[in-house]
Amino acid sequence: MIDKLVKQIETLLTKVGNTTNTTNNTNTTINNNIIIRNFGNENISYLTNTFFRKLLYAGPFASIPRIVKRIHFNEKHPENMNLKITDKNEPYISVFEENEWKQKDRKETIKEIVNEKFELIDEKFEEVKDQFDNDKVEIYEKYKNRVKKDEIDSILTSTDKIIHTNSN
Repeated sequence: MIDKLVKQIETLLTKVGNTTNTTNNTNTTINNNIIIRNFGNENISYLTNTFFRKLLYAGPFASIPRIVKRIHFNEKHPENMNLKITDKNEPYISVFEENEWKQKDRKETIKEIVNEKFELIDEKFEEVKDQFDNDKVEIYEKYKNRVKKDEIDSILTSTDKIIHTNSN
């Protein structure tokens, strides 16, 4: 009986064969190299007229800080993250220029940013203004006059705050 069972086991082993388990471990490393664009050369191709229409419809007085955030602190476009205020008590802002971080006068740079973004918004307003009613156009014109008269202290403060808040 034992001999018969041994023969059955041998037969089964022959049919099954030798089984070898192999385990492969694969490590994958993904490197994302982001090249930061110099200040003033940001990619803004993703800012559509629809975006500008919504931005201005929400109110032009907050449009500059909002567009600064959308351009310079947009996680979908890290190549534009070229501004930093790391210490709110320091009179400097870090700006990525000529492929390196440079410290610049904070007030002057923020004023430059505000003026640059205003020019962009004003240009886009001309493209979308026919989609606004007269009241919205009038509000924008008041806003534009205040900016042109350099009555922009609140815009400068809001823009500074946006940059500092998003730099951390």
